[in-house]
Amino acid sequence: MTDESCSCACHTADPDSPACPDCVERHEIEPEAVKRQSRLDELRAMPRPQKLILAGKADRATRVLLMRDVDPQVLFYVCKNPRITLDEILEVTKLATLSGPVADLIATSAQWVQSEQVRLNLVQNPKTPTPTALRLLAGLNIRHLQTMAKSWNIRPQIKQAALKLVLERSR
Repeated sequence: MTDESCSCACHTADPDSPACPDCVERHEIEPEAVKRQSRLDELRAMPRPQKLILAGKADRATRVLLMRDVDPQVLFYVCKNPRITLDEILEVTKLATLSGPVADLIATSAQWVQSEQVRLNLVQNPKTPTPTALRLLAGLNIRHLQTMAKSWNIRPQIKQAALKLVLERSR
């Protein structure tokens, strides 16, 4: 639905540039998408201390945007936000940008570690510290352990521990 004669910022190679008001009207771009984009730009320009404060009390839409931040401390404070949901934690556990302290924070939270999917995602995430992953491994069901014992995408220590647990449980 792009106009070939349009050369404004919203049609250049930079996908992060906001759509201009003219294009919003001409191409029927949703105002919500423009609003979200401007919020993302606002967050990127924000100083680090301000982002950390915001992360601890942000609403869901802002937390989703802050999860993409490159600073691991921002993600840490997003996870400490009392309003964060299980779905958001599940997304965090899948992130390639997950840091050891964030993985440990989630793994030590009784609220989040109750979910087998959270435990599974943390064990499978290569950024989760090995001792933390090994501790969570025992809480997984046999089916997941069998899959991990056969997988080539799992760290050798985790794979070996999963195989050992499978053999112990099948006796």
